[in-house]
Amino acid sequence: MLLLVVNCKPSSLLSIKLPKSYQSQPSFLLPPPSTIFGVYARGIGVALDLPQFEAQKLAMKTLINVSSNSLMPSTRSGALIRRWRIESNGEVTIKSDAMVREFIHTSIIRLYFVVNEKEFKYRNPEQILYLCGYSCSRIGDTESIVSPFSIRVVRVSSISINREVKLAGYVPEEVIKEVVSGDYTVTEMPTMYDAKKYKPYILPLSAREKHYIPSDLFVRFKDDVSCIEVDGGYVNV
Repeated sequence: MLLLVVNCKPSSLLSIKLPKSYQSQPSFLLPPPSTIFGVYARGIGVALDLPQFEAQKLAMKTLINVSSNSLMPSTRSGALIRRWRIESNGEVTIKSDAMVREFIHTSIIRLYFVVNEKEFKYRNPEQILYLCGYSCSRIGDTESIVSPFSIRVVRVSSISINREVKLAGYVPEEVIKEVVSGDYTVTEMPTMYDAKKYKPYILPLSAREKHYIPSDLFVRFKDDVSCIEVDGGYVNV
């Protein structure tokens, strides 16, 4: 397996809205798996000059799992967004409405992409993944511009662990046997392959009022869960 690690610097307008929100648009604290899948599919399409449909098919075949973490403290804030619509019903009228959109302010987000290189039918999969990482220009809403500044591609192997380990990024709650120590936040997020299917994820973030601090979270994985080691911690595969 290959692991693509992308460090991104978001602009001040990072917002990944919760679906089906009405009048206000709250944001996920970290990019959910479905959003990271979209980042990967777009990056693969750009790297290989593929149509969107072909890029999504290749992403489905090659992407095993994803995760993310914030390397710096983050905070929530809201902004009033006003939209204007022009409608013509015999005469032109101008209408406006407004909503509150929530933004997450942080300086560095790390994305993890676990990739099955055997499913690539192209040469130099490492080079393709580098290009994929550097194609990451936004995460979430159109306004959520990010700048990748550090890209790594490393070879990893999955292992089973029967001891306590530190989490490198978020993991599904269902793979955890026990939380040993550290603070965390539990959030329902859409899964990687199905944006309509939600499950709870454990985020290694400590909540302090509206601030979220990266936490050294130690857990035990369930016996049948395979993991990979990265950045001094582990995520499931």
